[in-house]
Amino acid sequence: MNNERFIAYIEATFKNCLQLVKTKNKDYGATEDALANFRKSVNVGVAPERAILVRLSDKISRISTLLANEAEVSDETIDDTIHDAINYLAILRVIIWNERESTDSTHKFRVRSMKDVGDEIMKQDGPSNLSRP
Repeated sequence: MNNERFIAYIEATFKNCLQLVKTKNKDYGATEDALANFRKSVNVGVAPERAILVRLSDKISRISTLLANEAEVSDETIDDTIHDAINYLAILRVIIWNERESTDSTHKFRVRSMKDVGDEIMKQDGPSNLSRP
């Protein structure tokens, strides 16, 4: 694959991801606070960025399964799952940016650096899930 075709695929991926996030944002009824759905995770003691990491982990697990087996749910292809994963990373980035820029006292959660989150995961899960033979 040449560079021009590679960039075209990347561009198409991001366009598809943007359209998907716009559609899902409407479906979830996010008008005034696009992050409201993620902020609700604090009601069960989970910071929004951590909740996104859990959702992302589910997507990574599904991608792993779909690489090995054909999807049984026809409207949830590997492409759909990859787009969801990309969007969760983008949403995580928005939450981090929003918290850094926000002066609004309604934002109660603390955004930690990715290193801090990674260190916390390592303490809980250990390195066994991160290495491959």
